[in-house]
Amino acid sequence: RKGFGSMLRAAHAAKDAGLQSMRSPAGGKLLRSVLFSPGASEKRMAKAASLACDGVILDLEDSVAPDAKVQAREAVGRILASQDFGDKTVVVRVNALNTEWGRRDVAAVVEWGRVDAIAVPKVECAEDVHDIERSMRRAGGGSSSLPIWAFVETAKGIIGAPQIAECEQVTALAVGCNDLTRDLGARFTPDRAPLLYSLSAAVVAARAGGVVCLDGVPAKVWPSEEELAAECAQARDLGFDGKTLIHPGTIAAANAAFCPTDEEVDFATRVVEAASRARESGEGMCIVDGLLIEELHVDHARRLIEVHAAAQRA
Repeated sequence: RKGFGSMLRAAHAAKDAGLQSMRSPAGGKLLRSVLFSPGASEKRMAKAASLACDGVILDLEDSVAPDAKVQAREAVGRILASQDFGDKTVVVRVNALNTEWGRRDVAAVVEWGRVDAIAVPKVECAEDVHDIERSMRRAGGGSSSLPIWAFVETAKGIIGAPQIAECEQVTALAVGCNDLTRDLGARFTPDRAPLLYSLSAAVVAARAGGVVCLDGVPAKVWPSEEELAAECAQARDLGFDGKTLIHPGTIAAANAAFCPTDEEVDFATRVVEAASRARESGEGMCIVDGLLIEELHVDHARRLIEVHAAAQRA
């Protein structure tokens, strides 16, 4: 992984692009690792509460067979009523509204009320978000401010991502890499080269909209340590805040990849301290390890420190 000094040099080069990296999500809660847990399995949902992931998505969509959708919805309701997930971010992914289960899923999530957000699959435009908002308002008796995680999983979703991220209740964009690869007619490759444009486009949209951006699940259910580390590092380098996962064995790698190293934290701390001394002397810039430090780099350093502090608390 690149040291913070190298990242800072890149930040100098990208100054005009308004580089943002290693964000600390709203409220200081990390989303380095977000584990899908199938709604049809109360055992696996309960187990997720004890794992080291930052977030859990109780899934009513892809992981649940059509003839088990209703039972899964009931199981998720029972788990939310009985299971303590601690400080984890808890999200329920509903079925699309154009399915026979979608609107009842939305109504149930609003009724339960014990979730941090509702995740919506295959969002392609702002109107799809507004449709979810209307469904939540109807279920909530005229009002519902539940945050929305929008999954962009198609070519239209990537094109519409900037407008989706600007929607008031959207707090996260998540890329559905497997569905997106199929929709593009692209090939599955270890380096994900066919997806790089789409992945970067999602990050750009999220940054412009001020929301969190999550990478998709690994292409392999059981990737090797090297494959998983490379995919997580790539997502981190692209600017993602974290990664969605489907296997508990991948959590540690994601947590490590989306957290700054001790070297990066040390350099970031020295940057903040040097900038503070410079301001006290009436100077707008300073030099650390031969690098010119401006406010852009100080903001970046503070974000690194915030992420590190949040990881220490996790």
